[in-house]
Amino acid sequence: MSGPPGGLLPAWLRHPARAGIVFLIIFIAALFGIFTRPVGFLAAIWPANAILLGLMLRWKGTAGPAGWIGAAIGYVLADCLTGSPLDVSLWMTAANMAGVGVGLLLLRRLTPAELALTRSSGVIALAGTALAVATVGAGLGCWAEAVLFDRSPLVAFGNWFGADLLNVMAILPVILTMPERIGAAPVPQPMPPRPERRRRPPIPCPEEADPWRWAPAAALALSLFATALVGGAGALTFPVPALLWCALRYPPFGTAVLVLVSALTMVLMMSAGQVHPVPDIPREDMISIRIGITLTALAPLTVVAVTASREELMARLQHAATHDGLTGVLARKAFMEKAKALTALLVAEGRPAAVISIDADHFKRINDGWGHPAGDRVLATLAGVMQAGLRAEDLLGRIGGEEFAVLLADVDGVEARKIATRLLTAIRGVEVPLGPGADPYCGSASLGVALVTPDGAGLEAALAAADRAMYRAKQNGRNRVEMA
Repeated sequence: MSGPPGGLLPAWLRHPARAGIVFLIIFIAALFGIFTRPVGFLAAIWPANAILLGLMLRWKGTAGPAGWIGAAIGYVLADCLTGSPLDVSLWMTAANMAGVGVGLLLLRRLTPAELALTRSSGVIALAGTALAVATVGAGLGCWAEAVLFDRSPLVAFGNWFGADLLNVMAILPVILTMPERIGAAPVPQPMPPRPERRRRPPIPCPEEADPWRWAPAAALALSLFATALVGGAGALTFPVPALLWCALRYPPFGTAVLVLVSALTMVLMMSAGQVHPVPDIPREDMISIRIGITLTALAPLTVVAVTASREELMARLQHAATHDGLTGVLARKAFMEKAKALTALLVAEGRPAAVISIDADHFKRINDGWGHPAGDRVLATLAGVMQAGLRAEDLLGRIGGEEFAVLLADVDGVEARKIATRLLTAIRGVEVPLGPGADPYCGSASLGVALVTPDGAGLEAALAAADRAMYRAKQNGRNRVEMA
C-alpha cells in the first residue's frame, strides 16, 4: 500500500536533509558561542543567529519550515548539552529565532545588488536590520539571561543587544558577499560549438603580482597587535585606518572577512580583559565597547560598497564607450584598436590570423518597408547568433550600418572558411518578425574571408581584401561565402 502523496506531508518530512543541514550548522555555531562564554555572560561571540539569517537569505530553500525546525533543534540541543534547563533553552531559542525572523523580513526587500553590499543603501539597510534583530532578540531573551545569571533585566538586555548587534554586523556581510559556487548549467547555444583545438591564448597578458597586495591586511594585523599591546578605550579605534585601506583595495567579500576577523579579535581581547577603557570596570558595562566595535565594522563596509558601486558604474561607462549600443558587439573604433593590437602580436609571433567581412543582404528593404525598429531587431538578432558562434578570443565588431567584421586568431584559410560557413548557417536560421501580416525576415548575409599576411600589410589590407571578397559574394548571388 502506497503512502500519502508528498504534497500532504509536512515540509520537515519532505525535506529531512535540508532540516538536517541547517540543524548541524546551527548546532555547531551555538556550541562555539557557548564555549566562548566568559563568566557571567551567555556568550562572548554568538554566530548562530547571523549564520541562520545568512543561510536563509542566500539559500532560500532553507527558509521553509524544514529549515526553521532544524535550527530550533540545533539551538535547544546545544543549550541542553551544556547545562541549560529545558524551559530556559526553549525561551532563548524563541528569542533567537524571533530576531532572525525579523531580519529575514527586512532584508528580503533588498535588491540583489544591495544584498551583496555593492550599494551603500544595502549597508544602511544591514545596519538597521542588525539593530532590529538585536532589539527583538534582547527584548525577548533578556529575561532568560536574568534568570540564569541573577541580574536585572535591563543589564541582561544590554548584554544581549550588544552581542547580537555586533555579530550580525560582523558575520552576516561575509555570508552575503560570499561568491556563488561555480557549477551552473551552461546556456544552450544557437549553433554547435567549434571543434576544440587547444592553442596558446592569442593575447597572453599575465597579471603582474602586486607587491603591495597584502599590505592592507598586514597593516590590519599590526593594528590589532597594537590594540592588545596598548589597551585602553582609544585602542579600539586602532584598526579603523587599516580597515578603510582594506575596503579601498579588496572586493566586498575580502573586506567583509577582514572586518569579521578584526571584530572577533577585539571581542576576544575584551573578554580576556586585555581591552578595558577603565581599570576594574564591571563587565556588565561593556555594552558601549561592543557598540563601538560594531561602528568600526560599519565604516569599511560602507566604503567598500561605495567603491564597488563606483567601479560598476565605470565598467558600464567603459562598455558603453567601446561597444555598439544596439548589438552589444564592439563598436568600430574599439574593434579597430583591439584588432590592430592583436594582429601585430600574432604577426610578430608568426601565428596565422584571418578576418571575415559580413554584410546583411537586402537590409535597406527592411528599413524602407518596415522602419528602423524592425531593422534594429534584425541587426541585434544577427549579432547575437554570430557572437554565440565565436570563441572567447575572437573579436566581433559592427563596422557600420549592417556590416560586421570578425578577427580570428590562430586559423588558416581552411579553418577560417569553415568558421565563416558555420556563421552563415546560423544566420540562415534566423527569423525575425517584421510587422503585422508580413512574412518574417529570414537571415541572409554575404561573407568575405581574407588571411592576415605576414608581410607587414596589417589589418587594413586584410579587411580591404575581405570586403572585396564580400562584394564578390553579393555579385555571385548573395547568401554565400567567398575567399579573398
